[in-house]
Amino acid sequence: MENDQEVGVSMNEPQVSIIMAVHDYNNEYLKESIDSIIEQYHEDFEFIIVDGASTDGTSETIMEYNDSRIHHERLDMNPGFTPMLIHGMNIAKGEYIARQDADDVSVRHRIRSQVKHLEDHKDVDILGTSYRVINHEGRNVKNVIMNFCHKDVLHDLRYGSPFPHGSVMMRRKVLDEHGYDPDVEKAQDYDLWMRIAKEGRFKFCVTPDILYHWRDHEGGVGNSQWMKQFIYSERARMIFNGHVDVDPKQISCLAMDGRLTKIRIRYLALKHRRDFYNTKGRNKYYHLISLIILEPNYLIDGLIKRFRSSKYSCVECMDYTDWTLCPNCKMMSVPPENDVCNGCERDKLWYIG
Repeated sequence: MENDQEVGVSMNEPQVSIIMAVHDYNNEYLKESIDSIIEQYHEDFEFIIVDGASTDGTSETIMEYNDSRIHHERLDMNPGFTPMLIHGMNIAKGEYIARQDADDVSVRHRIRSQVKHLEDHKDVDILGTSYRVINHEGRNVKNVIMNFCHKDVLHDLRYGSPFPHGSVMMRRKVLDEHGYDPDVEKAQDYDLWMRIAKEGRFKFCVTPDILYHWRDHEGGVGNSQWMKQFIYSERARMIFNGHVDVDPKQISCLAMDGRLTKIRIRYLALKHRRDFYNTKGRNKYYHLISLIILEPNYLIDGLIKRFRSSKYSCVECMDYTDWTLCPNCKMMSVPPENDVCNGCERDKLWYIG
């Protein structure tokens, strides 16, 4: 485990800029998310919170914090999530740019660990982390542990972003040369990663350390706006494959068309995958079989990922040497004090994503 000694604050520009975008998000998660950043062991950062003209008390909650590192950027209108991210990036001063989503939690040594990794590995430009899925109460659902080099990330980009958007830290030059597309309403990260992968100059990495807690709840974008995420993910894939000026409405029509186009098949696979997670009883297996038929490589790659990640190297952030496979589901590694995982009854195919 890491030493908890704090890192002093620089008197010059902050080393790290952490960006959060919010609009009418004054719920029980916002304060916990902000607290997880201001309590980081690494203190040399600025925390830019872009507030899209919230009217529900979000602004007041942010202003309760008396911390000079927090920059509350309240806009006169809500331009949308992507333009708010772009606004935050444009005013960021840090050498490294990190993200944080308003319903998630960063482990206290997250920023310090990511800075150290980027300092030690000059060939890495975009750094994601392994993560823990938590529910609306903050309880552990499952751990998703990856030890991915650049080629592993490129492989997994076929299906989506292999790491949470909020967990990423990048070198400033990445966003200086690429940046978010203001026309992309959802799946902004996946669109950015695909453009970076196509250009081929910047390198990805995902560490095996669980430095981020991603909250899975009904109000989350992945649940409440999953269709939009699918549409813009497909748009990113098409642009990667050489298409230009792809109309999201056209993608939506193709997904709903009765003909089994590639977009239709991926839409059905995603729908069955979601239904598999949310269904109990025998119907669960119907959705699983349908998913395997529609996307067999998805399951195969998930199994390969599971065994490939089982022999990751231990690093300073967390020691996994005493972890063992859960005797109940035989799929998830768990610490010795909790030899049955919390998520196995809900999600035996956790490694699929």
